[in-house]
Amino acid sequence: AEIDRVNELVYTGLNNGVGTDIVNQKVIMADDTTTEMFLAAGSYSAQFTVNNAGVIAEWRGAVCSGSSGAIVKTYQATCELPSGGSFFLRNPVGGIPIDLGNGMTVYAGEEVMLRIAKL
Repeated sequence: AEIDRVNELVYTGLNNGVGTDIVNQKVIMADDTTTEMFLAAGSYSAQFTVNNAGVIAEWRGAVCSGSSGAIVKTYQATCELPSGGSFFLRNPVGGIPIDLGNGMTVYAGEEVMLRIAKL
């Protein structure tokens, strides 16, 4: 799978009262793609909701049990990154099949409403 959308994430730096938002946006993930957010050392909260089948969440370099391990549609976890790391999303299955007729089917990608905050 390819790394997708990394450079399109908006690192907002907005303080909403529950930490400082690092990312707070909709991420569109096509079939069989990944998105990885590289984060400096610190404590982070991540949460998302997905509109179709779901995605897999994984923390890399973190001290926590925050990885989903399976495809999920909703997610929330807080993790510590002692020396930096990343939050990784994978869309392994694509979305809902859409029949275009003439034997052609496409799959809707996943629309992930993602928020990562530094605590």
